[in-house]
Amino acid sequence: MRGRLKKPATAAPGSERPKKLSSLVIDKIIGALADGVHKPGDRLPSIEALAQQFSVGRTSVREALMALELVGVLEVRHGDGTFIREGASRFSLKPLSWSALLDQSKIAALAETRRCMESELAAMAAQRATPEEIATIEQHLLHMEAVCRQPDQYISVDPLFHLAVWRAARNEVMLNMLTSILDLLKTVISTAVSNAPNSIEVGLQAHREIFDAIAARDVEAARFSMRRHLDYVARLALASTGPAPGLASSR
Repeated sequence: MRGRLKKPATAAPGSERPKKLSSLVIDKIIGALADGVHKPGDRLPSIEALAQQFSVGRTSVREALMALELVGVLEVRHGDGTFIREGASRFSLKPLSWSALLDQSKIAALAETRRCMESELAAMAAQRATPEEIATIEQHLLHMEAVCRQPDQYISVDPLFHLAVWRAARNEVMLNMLTSILDLLKTVISTAVSNAPNSIEVGLQAHREIFDAIAARDVEAARFSMRRHLDYVARLALASTGPAPGLASSR
């Protein structure tokens, strides 16, 4: 394990927690929709252009776009860009926030889905993974360790580790189901990382345990390690919206 990550400075006691940059981007886009700057059918500028326009990082823009896509404001057309959906103007009549877009019920439902499916996929991977697939999982783990001090890159690499585990499990149905919500998983990972300064360090240890169990062909350890990790991520993601209903600790 690498050295302990440096914790960012915390706000002074009693000070108001600053609004997330992704929420500010959401407010800007919704405001532009309300003012008629953007209309249904319009294509938004690129992520890079929006980041420059709003003076924020590209990760904050991606989080905002994924959240707006989730609730039907935006439509991503691969190869063409991101567009305002028809009927999206109704969202300009009420305020939107990050917690409203990715609320407790959505996070809890996603956590339950991952707990049921990914825990079993980890167990299957321990049984079925080829040496080449195990090596691929380890490569993603090493990449995560290499970028552990760069949260933006870590958030992009983390899902690739999970994707490699899913593929090694050899269950095409569950693989296709989880791949369809991969972008949403990135949003949850980003939320979890932002809610706990040491979450990357804890996450690296959890991913190492999952990999070790799969490499050792230990089915029960793989299932348990994955379930414990997913419960931890869910609790962090839910921290900004309230307690995690129905998510008992596996520790």
